[in-house]
Amino acid sequence: MINKDYQNNKEKDFEKFLKNEPFNHLILDNFIEDQDFINKVASEVTEIPNDQFDFNEHHEVQIKKRGLSQLDRMPENTKKLVEFFQSSEMISYLESITGIKGLLADGELLGGGLHKMDRGGHLAVHADFNIHINTGYHRRINALLYLNPNWESEWGGQLELWDGAMSRCWDRVEPILNRLVVFRITDDALHGHPDPMMSPEGVSRYSLAFYYYTQDRPEEEKGPFHWALWQRRPDGRF
Repeated sequence: MINKDYQNNKEKDFEKFLKNEPFNHLILDNFIEDQDFINKVASEVTEIPNDQFDFNEHHEVQIKKRGLSQLDRMPENTKKLVEFFQSSEMISYLESITGIKGLLADGELLGGGLHKMDRGGHLAVHADFNIHINTGYHRRINALLYLNPNWESEWGGQLELWDGAMSRCWDRVEPILNRLVVFRITDDALHGHPDPMMSPEGVSRYSLAFYYYTQDRPEEEKGPFHWALWQRRPDGRF
């Protein structure tokens, strides 16, 4: 499924991953080779009724965010795509471009899976939870695949990457169809889309979120378990 250009450039992408700021990350457009397939996924997720989602967050730090982690509730092509992201082929690819060996997919999709954000929704800047509550494994990598054809920049919903001091937003990543964002998970890897989305009524922002773990992590990255660490921007707003 992976675009052959990325399969053939893993060493260069690894170098980019290490050099990119404010923390290790990559932005990979047209990640899935089969455009017809990814179009089917993008179409079928819009047909999932809201009552099929596992949760609906609505509080100060994340508003109008729904999540679906139950594989048996997902449409056919979406399910195939999720299974691929959990496959040995995808894990091997991620190990090559991040340099992190021994990655493990999360079969539970704890906090991951399909995410849906409606007009007016936002997700405050944060560092992600660091340890899987059921396995005790260390969360090391996020892979976010966007599923939004014809997304307009003025609608908002860009993924913001902030430095560890919350002094500067380094990048705003458009959530366009078939764009994959891969980044490391440490307490200074701050990200979110904190401004309320202004998409038209009935147009939601969709993404698939996959989290990868290792049984241990470097000593300098270790710390006690925590859930998301929410951050205020320099002007005091979440």
